[in-house]
Amino acid sequence: MIRDLLARLVEGLFQPRRSAHWVLSANHGIDTALLFIVLAYSLQAVIQILLPGARTLPEGFEGLPLAMHLLNLLLQVLLAGMMSFMIFAVGRLFGGTGSRLQAFVIVGWHTLVTTLLAPPFLLGMAQIAAGSGVSPAMLGLMVAAGIVWLWVLAVYTAVLHGFGSVWAVMGVITGALLLVSALFMNMMPAP
Repeated sequence: MIRDLLARLVEGLFQPRRSAHWVLSANHGIDTALLFIVLAYSLQAVIQILLPGARTLPEGFEGLPLAMHLLNLLLQVLLAGMMSFMIFAVGRLFGGTGSRLQAFVIVGWHTLVTTLLAPPFLLGMAQIAAGSGVSPAMLGLMVAAGIVWLWVLAVYTAVLHGFGSVWAVMGVITGALLLVSALFMNMMPAP
């Protein structure tokens, strides 16, 4: 069972179109989408614990309290909900055919699949937290992982809505990300 799941996760990264068709054809409900997100959070926490140098906690702090994990998990579910709503709504604006539930399921699956890309981000964030800055090699790995993350999301979204061009979807997602990040940057107070 675990071997099959790992094979599906790897397929999700290297054959995203096939993976998206498989997930959508299974007609999963909201419960499965939530399980994908919970499993993704748990897997990322395990990777962070096992990966040398990826876990930086304040001095004298032995672990994260359960309440912090629950809060982080709730935050991840809320972010997945917002992302799935945007994928659904913007996709519909462009003539897409995916439903809200399918969008949430595909985002949950994307969250789980892209957990395999977590190590470069975890190590890079640990370097930032340590105050040493990110090495050029690690920055390159982070950028590559970010591009794969975005590409898989674009393919999943194209399959969800029945779009023929993944590149057009990639352009819309990139534009939306730039718009949202510009909005947040304008809302940030000056130092």
